[in-house]
Amino acid sequence: GRFGSVGAYAIRRAARLLPAYWLILAIMLVVTLLAGSVSAPAPGDLLAHLVGLQGPTGLLFTGTTNGFSVNPPVWTLSVEITFYVVLPIVAWIWIRKPWVGLLAAAALTVIWNEAFQHIGDLNDTFDLGLSPERMIQAAVSSTLQFPSWAFSFGLGMTGASVYLRIRDRRDEGTIKWIWAARIAGIAGLVVFAWLTGSDSDKAPVELVAQYSRSSPWLALGYSAFLALVMVSFALGPGADRSLLANHRLRELGDISYGIFLSHMVIAFCLLEWADLPADGNLQSFLVWTAAVVPASVLYGYLSARFLEQPIRRWARKYGRGETDGT
Repeated sequence: GRFGSVGAYAIRRAARLLPAYWLILAIMLVVTLLAGSVSAPAPGDLLAHLVGLQGPTGLLFTGTTNGFSVNPPVWTLSVEITFYVVLPIVAWIWIRKPWVGLLAAAALTVIWNEAFQHIGDLNDTFDLGLSPERMIQAAVSSTLQFPSWAFSFGLGMTGASVYLRIRDRRDEGTIKWIWAARIAGIAGLVVFAWLTGSDSDKAPVELVAQYSRSSPWLALGYSAFLALVMVSFALGPGADRSLLANHRLRELGDISYGIFLSHMVIAFCLLEWADLPADGNLQSFLVWTAAVVPASVLYGYLSARFLEQPIRRWARKYGRGETDGT
């Protein structure tokens, strides 16, 4: 197969990620100006977020926040943007040898995570001159970088390759293998979810994402079993396919990007200006869920309807022109 026009690909990916992301950044900036518990971002921090480099910048320099301390989950945008930049370079590997690509991605994740787990030894061996504080910052930030997630992206591409090869096989042997993969995937996912949670149980809440992937083996195991579950359910049997292709679920998926971008901003605003319970019990959880989820879904719908979808339609049209011209 062919990857296609890189120019058209870049236009479509930028249209998918950036407009909604820039909108939430603008909202976050306004929130920092109004809220008393956080400060407005420094110019360098703002610039890093605008170009989606808050992750690498936070690894290399001090003073960079995750989402201006208002919306920490936007660290993922750095990882996603890096993946979309790298994909045209490595796509040929997965087109021809998906398992070789997956093995290389696993090696990258293990080497990266192990290196930062032993950053003190590396600092001494190579005389890097890093202070203890700088080493801690680098170790914490390392799991928010693309190499730490390379195996997860590799699983996605390898899983897609497996799906395309066997999706139309309905023989008894294939169905048995799908069921076996599903059971093994669910069991393994439960085990690794428990191990990951135990490993990060004592971490501060704002650092749970970093601590949960500090062990490369936990990172690989959790991602691998999650991919096994997803691919086995996507392959069927038929009732399972129908569930995953449910019209309402697809509609929710269409607006999920805006939901993801907004949910922590909404929660932060409620924490800052609303008097919601904060005692951590079930009632508190239900109150916060009732407050945050509908508002996030509404934001996701409005963002998709009036910003994301119009821009993506333009990008597809313009992208076709780029493809025709290549």
